Amino acid sequence: MIFYFTFLIFLILMLSIASPLLSRRLRVWFGPRNVIGILVVLLMIVPVVLAILALNFLEPNWMRFAQKSQGYYRKLTDACDLVLANHPLGTNQEIRISVTDPSLPKVIKRLDPVDIEVRHHAFWMMLESPSRAGYAVEWGQGQENTNIWTLVAGGENVFTTVYTSAPPVLGPVLDHPTSPLASLTNRP
Repeated sequence: MIFYFTFLIFLILMLSIASPLLSRRLRVWFGPRNVIGILVVLLMIVPVVLAILALNFLEPNWMRFAQKSQGYYRKLTDACDLVLANHPLGTNQEIRISVTDPSLPKVIKRLDPVDIEVRHHAFWMMLESPSRAGYAVEWGQGQENTNIWTLVAGGENVFTTVYTSAPPVLGPVLDHPTSPLASLTNRP
């Protein structure tokens, strides 16, 4: 739909440029075949290139997020697990975490979150976007299979699963022997 709209606008704008190319003088100067070639370039190829470039600007940010590598998602989910482990819920249903919290891992801070919540078996954050609603990323227990955790991203009522993994080992991070922070403590 966007392509057709862009193409139509471009055709209207190009009429003022294309019509002189059809004049007898320019046909003699360029030759009939070259005039046709120039018109094809101006009226067909240029709008296609513009439409492709427009898609990059019109594509929602969550769609760009959904195209990252599995290695990136693994790092992000490890960071989410770290936040989940460092912020136990206790009797609360959810905890809101300040986006300026110094304990947030860098991979989460780089996403520039607007809001972060730790929920029962889930980490959720709202990320900035040019759209009014922004987009959300949630790492948590799968709805259909609770033995699988999923990283879901989306906005504007469209969500997609971008990464799945076995459930994390939740608990105090410093007490977990495989934690990268476990070596930083003086515990025996």
